[in-house]
Amino acid sequence: MSRLTRVLVVFIAAASLGFAAFALALVNGGPNWEALADQPEFSKSISVSLPQTPGGSYSAKHRSTGQDIKSSKILAEVVVEGQKKVLAELTEQLQQLEPKLEPLKQQVAETRRVIGVDTAGLEARAKAWSDQLNKLTNDLNQLNQQLQSRTVVATQTQRELEERRFEVYRLQNQLELLRDDLFAAVQQREALESELEILQEAQRRLERRQDQLQKQVKYD
Repeated sequence: MSRLTRVLVVFIAAASLGFAAFALALVNGGPNWEALADQPEFSKSISVSLPQTPGGSYSAKHRSTGQDIKSSKILAEVVVEGQKKVLAELTEQLQQLEPKLEPLKQQVAETRRVIGVDTAGLEARAKAWSDQLNKLTNDLNQLNQQLQSRTVVATQTQRELEERRFEVYRLQNQLELLRDDLFAAVQQREALESELEILQEAQRRLERRQDQLQKQVKYD
């Protein structure tokens, strides 16, 4: 269809050239054949060569095929023959495209019908996937909330464990201090017991000495 559109555009442009030439002929007494030969719609298919010598001939050649179309000392004849060639090609292309229009229309209609069916199926599948995605999103949000709750509980438990661990360290330090104090007390007790034993031994010696003195005084 796009090719047909391009051909129609070219055909309309060529027809416009003819109308423009006719208008110029009415206004100026004759068309500007050099300007017509330079028109893009014409020059892209037909190449017009200027005379190589004074009084020489103009010539028109088909650009794609290299076919010589017209050679004349009158530029109007060369341009007109070129226009005829362009119009003949356009007419031929239109005749070739016309039999293809109806099958293309049927193909377009069938394609639209199939696209309609496919679109309905795709929309239904998209809705199902959207519902599934929403469900998964809700499940994920719930799991995230549970994870956050468990994280809070785990954080509190970790904090309690840290506090209890710190309390254990503190009690261990206190126990070490108590053991040190106990060891010092034991050492001090042993020292006192040793000193007490020494004093008791001295007391016994003094008592024996006292008894000996008392006996001596009695006999004297």
